[in-house]
Amino acid sequence: MSLLLKHLMCFTELSSEVILSQCVLFFLVGYDTTSSCLSFAAYNLAMNPQFQDMLAKEIDDKIQPGTKLTYDVVNDMPFLDAVISETLRLYPPVVILERTAREDIFVREFPVKKGTTITIPIYSLHRDPNLFRDPDKFDPSRFHQSTTRVWDS
Repeated sequence: MSLLLKHLMCFTELSSEVILSQCVLFFLVGYDTTSSCLSFAAYNLAMNPQFQDMLAKEIDDKIQPGTKLTYDVVNDMPFLDAVISETLRLYPPVVILERTAREDIFVREFPVKKGTTITIPIYSLHRDPNLFRDPDKFDPSRFHQSTTRVWDS
């Protein structure tokens, strides 16, 4: 993304073609990650019918006949949010992040020199039993507000 922004900053005026191509790129990138997340969520719900039933009840309670499906209605579904959060924990769209230190720093007691690339293993962190109880199990209740989060206990 930073390379894209640097490239776009070179233009004093963006052409319609550049704007259109960037919109198409964002659409395609967003489509793939969204469809993957929804596919994994559907799979996990099919394999865990107790959570599927809980989500269906929440949706039925929030969307009555004649209710329009709006952002606010969807945003008021905490269990749906928990299902999506747990799905993204198990199947993150990005499995690692890399960041480059802009200055000399210490991460805990470890010195990190300016220019050093740090790799953050998202997939491994999300499956770490020290961070998540039973980390390979689909359990949206770990993100539901009515339960204590695993990292708080």
